[in-house]
Amino acid sequence: RKRIPSVQSDTTLYEKIIVLRGILQKSRNPSDWNKIQQLQTHSDARQENPVSSLMLEQCITFIRVACGLTDLVDKDVDQVLGAVVVNAFVSDDSVSSADLF
Repeated sequence: RKRIPSVQSDTTLYEKIIVLRGILQKSRNPSDWNKIQQLQTHSDARQENPVSSLMLEQCITFIRVACGLTDLVDKDVDQVLGAVVVNAFVSDDSVSSADLF
C-alpha cells in the first residue's frame, strides 16, 4: 500500500488522478494520447503563474512518488495538466468538468 503525501493546495486528488490517467494513455492507448497532444494547453502562460507551477510540481510528485512511475517525462505531465485545466469548464454550482472524468 502506497501512502499518498498530503498536499496543501487547491489541487485535488481527483485532478492528479485525471492527469495520471492522461499520462497512462501514452503507453496504453497511443491514439488517445495523440488526441491529448492536440488539445490547447497555454503552457507559456501557465508557466508564469505560481499556482499553475505548484499544480504541476504536485502532479509530478504524486505520479512519481505515490504511483511509482519514475520514468515519466515532466513535459508530458505539463501537457496533460494543461489540457485538463484549459479545456475544462465550471458549472453554475462550481463543479469542474475536469473532476467528472
